[in-house]
Amino acid sequence: MGAMCTCCRERRADGSLLRLHASSGARVRTTPLCGLCARWLAGLARDAARGATPGLIAAPQPHGALVFEDQCGLCRAVPWSETWSAEVVTGFPAGPSWRAATLCQPCATWLLALATDGRTAQGAAARRAEAEYGSWLQPRLPPLALSLAVGEPAAARLVREVVGRITVSEGEQPVPLLVREVPATGPIELPRARETVPRELWLVPARAVGRLPDLLHDGVADWRTLPLTPQQLVGGIELAVREWCARSSWVPALALRLVDLSAVQEPLVIFDLPRGAELESVWLLRRFARGQDAFGALPDGRVALLPRGGEAAAVAVAERLGALLGLTARVERKPQAGPRLDLRC
Repeated sequence: MGAMCTCCRERRADGSLLRLHASSGARVRTTPLCGLCARWLAGLARDAARGATPGLIAAPQPHGALVFEDQCGLCRAVPWSETWSAEVVTGFPAGPSWRAATLCQPCATWLLALATDGRTAQGAAARRAEAEYGSWLQPRLPPLALSLAVGEPAAARLVREVVGRITVSEGEQPVPLLVREVPATGPIELPRARETVPRELWLVPARAVGRLPDLLHDGVADWRTLPLTPQQLVGGIELAVREWCARSSWVPALALRLVDLSAVQEPLVIFDLPRGAELESVWLLRRFARGQDAFGALPDGRVALLPRGGEAAAVAVAERLGALLGLTARVERKPQAGPRLDLRC
């Protein structure tokens, strides 16, 4: 009978596939596809490589020119971790194949995420909490006095649109919020000692993740990745406005706040991070996690995720992110002993 296409979950795989090969030679990821999905994925990769993916949420955006062989073939950045080679193999009559000699891990994972479930991107399905804009689960927040320091035009437009659609409570004072893009290089204006620290939400591209341990300060309410989905932005704004993060300090090595989960009764998803790649793994977790799930660092160096939606959501999140990122993920249903921070607010 043959395997089912992992992308559409409807048609049988016909020999078409996505193959990702790690530069270390230690890992090969092969995903069976049907001819129609392989053709779609190959065309999408070609469009992403030239920055022509209008309407597709959180697709890689190429920066600069593709000059050297060690640049990512999609986003054109020089990878900050292990590189991958990729090919979408399509057979007749599906259409031409697509290959890339070098991909960074975020772009390789993006392709893998689409190949393992591309129904939402193809318009054939909708996530429960991220369906059409109007049916998303939205918090009711105070009005925002928004300031933008975002250089990427698509991201700036997304911030304005999302803020304009959030339901606000009438009669409350506006909450000042600065949404800032963290540049890969160059200075960034940080608050001075004794200065009133505003709430900031940072947007961090992969090429800037290594700067976070030195740049994060108490005024940063939360950070999200670039590219990002609208719901990830909503989740970051919600955490910033409700000020939960002011209760604990940053753990620089993980760019997460130290968390205390003693009061949390909901199941947690706990991730063990590969040694030497902890910061990169946290960025990838944020990049591919649902927007309103909260992250934090545990004292033992692991990462905790508190998913919205209870145990069923926790199991699904652990399975998806663990398989997608190659991380050990497990659900813990009881809080561990010791002081921790409640992430529910």
